[in-house]
Amino acid sequence: MLDLKEKKLGGAGSLSYGWAETRDERLQLLETLFAQKARQFAAMGIPDIFDAHARAFYRELALLEGDNPSRLRLGYLKVDGEVLATFSGTVCRGRMSGVLCSLADGELQRLSPGALLLKHQIREACAKGLAVYDIGAGEARHKDQWCDVVQPLFDTFIAFKPHGLTLTLPLAALSRLKRAMKSNPHLWPVARKVRARLFGDSRTSV
Repeated sequence: MLDLKEKKLGGAGSLSYGWAETRDERLQLLETLFAQKARQFAAMGIPDIFDAHARAFYRELALLEGDNPSRLRLGYLKVDGEVLATFSGTVCRGRMSGVLCSLADGELQRLSPGALLLKHQIREACAKGLAVYDIGAGEARHKDQWCDVVQPLFDTFIAFKPHGLTLTLPLAALSRLKRAMKSNPHLWPVARKVRARLFGDSRTSV
C-alpha cells in the first residue's frame, strides 16, 4: 500500500527525502516544523508547547555539529520543494530516537507522506547498521505497524504528607482514565473529535 502511495506522490511532483545539513537548512526546516505543529495543535484544541524557550532549545540542538549524540537530526519529505512531513531525532550508540515530527496541510496528506518518510528513514537506518529505530513514546497506528518491541511507560504519584493525597489521588485517577481512553480504539477517536470541536481552531485543518 505504501509503495502505491509513494508512486502516486511521486506523480504529483518531484519527490525527495533527505536531512537538513547546512545551518540555514536546519533552521529553515525547524521553523517549518514549528509552523506545522502549531497548525496541528490548533486544530486539535491543544496549546502550542513550542514557546520561545522551547524553540531556542531545539535550535541549539539542531545546530550541534558532527556525531554529537545530542544533535537533533532533521529529516524531511518534500514534493516540488514543499515540506510535506518531517521526522527528527538523535543518534546515540546505534540507536535512532525519534523526537519531533510534523505534517503539512493539504490534499497530498491522503497519500501518507509521514508514513512514507518513516519507512524511508527505517530503511536507511538498517542500511547504516543501526541496531534500534525508536519511534518515540505514545500510541499510534504507524507505531503498531512498525514496532516489534514495546517499552512500557508509567506515571508515579507519591504523597509525602497526608494532605498530599488530595492532589495525588485525583491525578492518578485522571492518568488511568486517560490511558484507558487512549487504548480504546473506539473511544479515543471520539474523544479527539470532541476536544477538537470544543477547543480547536475551526479555520485550521489537519
